[in-house]
Amino acid sequence: MKTKSKVLQQNQKAQQKLKKPLFPYGDWIAIVLGVIILSKTDGMGHHLGHAGIFFLMLALIARPISFWWNIPLKYRRTIGIFAFAATLAHAIYAFFHVLNGNVATISEMISRHQWGIWAGIIALATMTPAAITSFPFLQRKLGKRWRQIHLLTVPALALAALHTILIGPHYMAELQLELEDSLRTYGIVILTILVFLMRRRMFWSILRLRKMIK
Repeated sequence: MKTKSKVLQQNQKAQQKLKKPLFPYGDWIAIVLGVIILSKTDGMGHHLGHAGIFFLMLALIARPISFWWNIPLKYRRTIGIFAFAATLAHAIYAFFHVLNGNVATISEMISRHQWGIWAGIIALATMTPAAITSFPFLQRKLGKRWRQIHLLTVPALALAALHTILIGPHYMAELQLELEDSLRTYGIVILTILVFLMRRRMFWSILRLRKMIK
């Protein structure tokens, strides 16, 4: 019996080794390369910003919706990293293609756009600690503080939505949104409100789904 148990243990260890990825931080490697390429691609700036907000929303509702769709919760770390990377790439793109590599350009904008730019900058700064501490060894080291750091992504979403409302895709001109841009902006606002509601138990209680929330 002991021999069989030892064999089983050895097989389990072998399977665990096989499950380990060749690059433990392969998602970070792929994302860094993506940031470098996409941030230099013309026309990708605004799409990257929208992608960043979408991935951040998905990461924030991963647990509430896990009772019927658990894939986002399973890959929440990678989704969060994608959110940060897309936002960072959007910021890099805007810095070089919109501000022409000069932060002082912000002062030349109308006040509404200035507030929008700073909301976006603060949103990125708020997301950064969560992205940096996404490594497993830091999670173990930080303990309960790790969750507190990652809760900063909640106000980051609010700031990102404010950034979208105040600026939209028109950085250097008066805010004159076309129909498509208006729908996209209003859609982000509605989705942001929905994300905050979905993170509240009261929301699920109203829908009579509270027992399904873990």
